Amino acid sequence: MYDSLQIKATKRFSHGLAASGSYTWARGFVRPIRQDFFNPRSAQWQLQQIPPQVLTFNFTYTTQKASFLPKWANQLWKDWQLGGFASYQSGTFLAPPLSPTANFLPSEDVRVPNQPLYLKDINDIHSYNPYTDVVLNPAAWAPCPVNSTCTSAVSTTVAGTYYSDYRGLRRPVENANFGRNFRMGKEGRYNLFIRAEFVNIFNRTILPQPVTTNPQNAPTKNALGIYTAGFGVINAYVAPGTAPAAGTVPLVSRTGTLIARFSF
Repeated sequence: MYDSLQIKATKRFSHGLAASGSYTWARGFVRPIRQDFFNPRSAQWQLQQIPPQVLTFNFTYTTQKASFLPKWANQLWKDWQLGGFASYQSGTFLAPPLSPTANFLPSEDVRVPNQPLYLKDINDIHSYNPYTDVVLNPAAWAPCPVNSTCTSAVSTTVAGTYYSDYRGLRRPVENANFGRNFRMGKEGRYNLFIRAEFVNIFNRTILPQPVTTNPQNAPTKNALGIYTAGFGVINAYVAPGTAPAAGTVPLVSRTGTLIARFSF
């Protein structure tokens, strides 16, 4: 089952500017295979990993000839192309911690009433230090009772059972570029194209998602006293001279690429 609301606005090319933007609100549910035939409630509808809200926009602007500039200045000013793309969306759903059971059926921990899920506002990265602070509350989860099967975390149809209020960090995407074709020679026979592309143009700090396993075990620190593992830990530490492990999301800074092509 999937519900969505989509709104889109487009500014078609005029006076050198073209832009578009869209907003999507969505949610999706799936009915998993019943794990316990005698317990129909064990197969309730489960949230899918679909961001509840997504806002995107992009633009392209080509600098125009200015009547107040001399001819030589217009040759330098006009025909530069600037572009940008940005995407902002809700944080991905975090998977509730697994809970071992005596009957070997996969289960999730159960939520403890009146306990907050977070110890910190994880989207306000200036309010905590991932080296020394735990952002998720381990007291919000308790093991599934012995010989019971709680909401299944493993299914043949979905990756896990999620809660709408249990989500990770938001990761905005903000990219930009600018470039130009320089036509030279008779009838523009020669052409020099240059372009610069920037990823994470505002140099935002992009952190990994917090660890969501084993809330009953205390987080661990390395020899420097920095949290590197355990429930609620954002492992942002990379030892000097080493690279992040494959598949992990490291601290990401602004990057740029310069492209040049000459054709004739």
